Amino acid sequence: MRALIYDVHGNVLALAAVLADADAQGAGEYFVGGDVALFGPWPEATVDRLGELSPATWIRGNGERWTADPGAAPEPVRPATAAAREALGSALVEDLDALPESADLGDGTRAWHGSPVSDVRSFTPKPGDDEAELLDGVGERRLIFGHTHLPFARTSAGGIELVNPGSVGMPLDGDHRAAYALLHDDGSIEHRRVAYDHAAVPAALRERYGDATWLAAPLHRFTHARLEPAVSQTDLAVALARELLHGTGALRVSIALDGPHPAIVECERLRAIVVRDAGGVRELAHDAAGDLALPELPFMRRLPAFEVDAAGGRVTGALGGLEMFGRVVRELAALLPGSSVVAADFQTSDPDSPLGIAGRAGEPLVVLLGEHEFALDLDEPRGADA
Repeated sequence: MRALIYDVHGNVLALAAVLADADAQGAGEYFVGGDVALFGPWPEATVDRLGELSPATWIRGNGERWTADPGAAPEPVRPATAAAREALGSALVEDLDALPESADLGDGTRAWHGSPVSDVRSFTPKPGDDEAELLDGVGERRLIFGHTHLPFARTSAGGIELVNPGSVGMPLDGDHRAAYALLHDDGSIEHRRVAYDHAAVPAALRERYGDATWLAAPLHRFTHARLEPAVSQTDLAVALARELLHGTGALRVSIALDGPHPAIVECERLRAIVVRDAGGVRELAHDAAGDLALPELPFMRRLPAFEVDAAGGRVTGALGGLEMFGRVVRELAALLPGSSVVAADFQTSDPDSPLGIAGRAGEPLVVLLGEHEFALDLDEPRGADA
């Protein structure tokens, strides 16, 4: 029995879970279908672990090809290929690039990364308009492939069995569990899903690569097990800023977006939403982006009242509110992988000492009270006051 492993993408946690499951099912052989390292937080460990498998058959994916030849990759992906090349070293990158494009798995079965036509064009759960082109000249009764990260099996109009085992490291069907398949000795295919600590992956990616401009797309995919949302990050930021404004009782909320399309969204009570980006400054009504299907936002309840000691530069009784804002920052970092800073202004019991809070994921909150400024690390235990 052979385990079919595709699209690990440097996720050694998912790989370990899959290999443990495959071993428990009695797998004695392995097939590695490409895209083993690119975009993930543990490229070296992933390749090392795959290299321990025996007997194993490997083919190349577009990830290996792009890492060896960054000029062939789309422009936004090139910084990621540079990071993968630095992690793996030139010799290993060249070895992976030299792998074959396909493999004969026997019994009329051939494996590719994408399709016989291209490693970046593949089949979909429902037949696409180009399926006849992708199958032109195919003589095998069954094709196995990956690339789309969507597990399925169906038969083409011409009677060819099409099988995608799914992605081990970066599923994109909304299910975070690692996906792979078993090719049984009788020729049958069994799709399998394996749970693991998927939430650790985006955190590890941020820890390793910090504010790298290429992180937004893989962070979204690792976090949500989906491709990028159909709406733009700016539109989503507008909707979230509006909800955050009314849900927390803030006077003003702003969200700054980094990445290839930087923008600042400012939302203030009784005023239009202001968006500043490369296109200039524009004003939107408060119901802009109101038809977006927003994820559930667990922080949507009002913050407690703030009591102010202006002379001492202290905000008493505010820790609960600050902790809630810290959760807001963390939630928005997950919902908006390209978000940089989330800031809000609140009214306090002292009209001369408004409270301002700003934060970004993984860093202490910055609290501004009148002329006073201090940092608050919400991971440290504290008493009742902040």
